[in-house]
This record gives sequence, structure tokens and C-alpha cells, in this order.
Amino acid sequence: MVDPRIITPRVGKYYSVNESNFGRWNRGMQTAVRALNLGLLAALKALLLTYVLTTITDTSTLVLSLNIVFLLLYLASMLLTYSALRRPAKAI
Repeated sequence: MVDPRIITPRVGKYYSVNESNFGRWNRGMQTAVRALNLGLLAALKALLLTYVLTTITDTSTLVLSLNIVFLLLYLASMLLTYSALRRPAKAI
């Protein structure tokens, strides 16, 4: 049931993409979303490594921190990769 008193703004404050419709998008849009995901992952890697390498001076803490950073990057990469594999690209 939809309440008729609910009013949504004509123009929202942000743009959202529903990736559940990924299979219906054209190949160019699918490629753009995958490239964006890879770009976000690269930016996350750069930020985390920059933070760790510029703020930590103790060797043992640095080694532990780098291991944690690479674990986080592995988990983020896994989430993006497996979500992309569940949604195959359109055939040419």
C-alpha cells in the first residue's frame, strides 16, 4: 500500500544507480560501472597506503598496519569482483 500523503521532491540531492538492473543496461554503461568500481578501489588503495606510510614510523607497527590495509583491500576487491561476476556483461 502506498500512502497518498507521501511526497517526494521533484529533484533529489544525489544521484543513485540501482545495480540490480545491470543486465538490462547497454554494454557501454556496464563497462563504465565496472571502470568506476576499479577506480574507487584504486583510490581506496592510494588513500590507505598514503595514510599508513606517512603516519607510522615504527617498523613492527608499520608491518602490521600494511597487512591490515592489504586485508581490507582484498575484501573490498573480493566484494566488487564477485558482485561483478554475478552480473555477466551483455553478449556482443
